[in-house]
Amino acid sequence: MICFDFIQFGLTQDESSLVFLCIPVCYLISAPIATKLRKQFKEIDNLYFMAGDFLLGVAAFIFMGPSPIFPGLQRPLWLFIVTLALQGVFGEAGLIFTLDLAFTPMNTGSGPTREMNSATQALVSGIWLTSLSIGTFLSPILSGMFIEKMSYGWTTTIYGVMCLVLAVMVLLIQLYRNIRNHYRRADSENKPLLS
Repeated sequence: MICFDFIQFGLTQDESSLVFLCIPVCYLISAPIATKLRKQFKEIDNLYFMAGDFLLGVAAFIFMGPSPIFPGLQRPLWLFIVTLALQGVFGEAGLIFTLDLAFTPMNTGSGPTREMNSATQALVSGIWLTSLSIGTFLSPILSGMFIEKMSYGWTTTIYGVMCLVLAVMVLLIQLYRNIRNHYRRADSENKPLLS
């Protein structure tokens, strides 16, 4: 997805390669931090972390382009490096929180249910990795198509809008869960004790 003309900055191929190291370095640094945060704040639902992660992705994509929606945005090299760093954090947090969310329902069982979980965990892990691989395969193809038909700025804007839509969807799902749990608690409190 990242296609940027480094000639305007006067960077050589080696220097531009070093700039792109921001993504894996930030991924490497932020992965343990995100895992520790997740373990420390277990009472906060993963969906809130995911929504924040998607909103971070919106900012990264909008400033990376820069988006033509905001015509005053410039493309300095330092801003591009910062957006690459945000992409590393965004990608890492998305992987950790979605994988954790995929395994959350299985960790609630006990006894015989817990014994069946190893096969179910293998199935869920396979589906999750397959989805990740399909996304990794399709992303460069779609990005190239978008860049060819439109421009780099519009392509990053489209990805930013996709992240915004996902953030809103995740927050709506969490809102639905909260409302559902509230009514379940209210129904259980109104049940007679001896029925």
